[in-house]
Amino acid sequence: FRAAMNWMYQEHTVGESYRYVDNETGNHYLICSYPLKKDGQEETILAISSLRAVVEATSVVRSMVGIWSIVSVLVACFLALVLSRTIAKPIRNMSAITKKMRNLDFSEQCKEYGQDEIGCLARDINDMSDQLEKTIGQLQTANQKLVADIEHERLLEQQRKEFVANASHELKTPLAIIRAYTEAIMDGISAEKQERYFEVIIG
Repeated sequence: FRAAMNWMYQEHTVGESYRYVDNETGNHYLICSYPLKKDGQEETILAISSLRAVVEATSVVRSMVGIWSIVSVLVACFLALVLSRTIAKPIRNMSAITKKMRNLDFSEQCKEYGQDEIGCLARDINDMSDQLEKTIGQLQTANQKLVADIEHERLLEQQRKEFVANASHELKTPLAIIRAYTEAIMDGISAEKQERYFEVIIG
C-alpha cells in the first residue's frame, strides 16, 4: 500500500474527497479517492478516515467560544474600569489643584505619578504653581512699595501746600505795610515821615 501511495504521489496529485455521515451512529467519515494508472490500467485507491475526533474537538471549541467571549468581554470591561480610574484619578486631582490656583491658592501641589505623560503634566503644573506664587509675591511687594511711595509723595505735596499757605500768610502783613508806606510816600508826605517810612521799609 505504501509503495502504491508513493507511486500515486509521483504520477498523480489530484484526487477527490467526500464527507460521509452515518445516520445510525452519527459518526462522520472522510473518504478520499485517488485515481491511478499502472501498466495501462486505471485503478482507484479509497482512503477512509473517521472524523469523530475532529467533530468532537470542533464541538468543544464551538461551545467554548461563547464562554470565552463572555469572559473576554468581562475581563475587558474590568481592565477598562481599572485603567479609567487609574487615569481619571490623577486628572481629577490636577483639575482640583488648578481650580485652587485660579483662586490664587497655591497651598497644594499635584502628586507626581511616575515618569509617564501624566507625571510630566503634574510636574509642569507644580512648576507653574511655584512660578506663579513667586511672581505674585513679587508683584504684591512692588505694589506695597508703590503704595508707600504714593503716600509719601502725597504727604510731601500736602506739606508743600501748607508751607506755601503759611508763607503767604506771613508775608501778607509786611507786604501790606510796605505798600501802605510806599503809597503814602508817593502821595507826598513830609520829608521827616518819608525818611522814617524808608527806614521802616528797609529795616
